[in-house]
Amino acid sequence: VPARLILLVVLGVSLLLPEKQSLVFAFLAGLILDLVAGQTLGLSSFGFLIVSLFTSLYRRKFRAQHPAYLLPFTFFALWLFSEISRQMFFWQSALLNTLLILIFLPLLRFCFPGWVKAGLQLPLKP
Repeated sequence: VPARLILLVVLGVSLLLPEKQSLVFAFLAGLILDLVAGQTLGLSSFGFLIVSLFTSLYRRKFRAQHPAYLLPFTFFALWLFSEISRQMFFWQSALLNTLLILIFLPLLRFCFPGWVKAGLQLPLKP
């Protein structure tokens, strides 16, 4: 499984779960990816944690589920992860993965409706 697709899962979970749970999920997903792929242990976890932390921080200030926020942030997260993991960044692949989040996030909300109450439906502070 490509790391960029798991990054989309981590990004979606970070939008739906509370901050602590999303950080734990990001860490464990990175460790499992590193073990399965045979990469340096902790490298993917570090990248996923950074993306999850940024998502949690900006979720407080912006409407994170809105495409105007979600699309540029997903593109930025893919670029950041490629820099951390020292992979080549292809903007065409990143653009396709950015568009996939528009399909993936509603699917994740539908499959796990209890997560919506925990993260996305919180009232916004004016």
